[in-house]
Amino acid sequence: NSGHSAALSSRSDAMAADRVIVVGGGLAGLSATCELLERGCNVTIIEKESNLGGNSSKATTGIAAPGSAIQKANGITDTGSDLVVEGPAAEALVKSGPQDMEWLTKTLGVNSELVLRLTPGHSGTPRTIGTKTHFPGAVITYAAIHVLGQVAQGKPDRLQIISS
Repeated sequence: NSGHSAALSSRSDAMAADRVIVVGGGLAGLSATCELLERGCNVTIIEKESNLGGNSSKATTGIAAPGSAIQKANGITDTGSDLVVEGPAAEALVKSGPQDMEWLTKTLGVNSELVLRLTPGHSGTPRTIGTKTHFPGAVITYAAIHVLGQVAQGKPDRLQIISS
């Protein structure tokens, strides 16, 4: 959707003159690039492989997101308390993960593809965000590649992608 790439490429502020190097074109690097572009940075992605996407593009199950909007829309209250006991890193993911995931899927325009799933290991609570038709990793990662590719093509001063 060109509206999503326009939103990422049009914003400019004090950071616009800076160029940030993102090492790796997997979902983490692509997500970081989206946020940096939103904040007005110029970005160069450096990827060792010939294609972007990394291992995230092969993810088959989905993203566990306790307390997400999709759970609330389905009448599910979920604090993720069973996950928080795993330690500080798990607690941080439970606290900010759903909002981060919702920001990314909205930015990429894939919210209409999302479904809620019950997956093993989640205390019988449906909290895994999947997609309607394809592997969730592929849907989200390829949407990011598409949107960022549009930005790189339309505004090469804002985003440069270097791969093998």
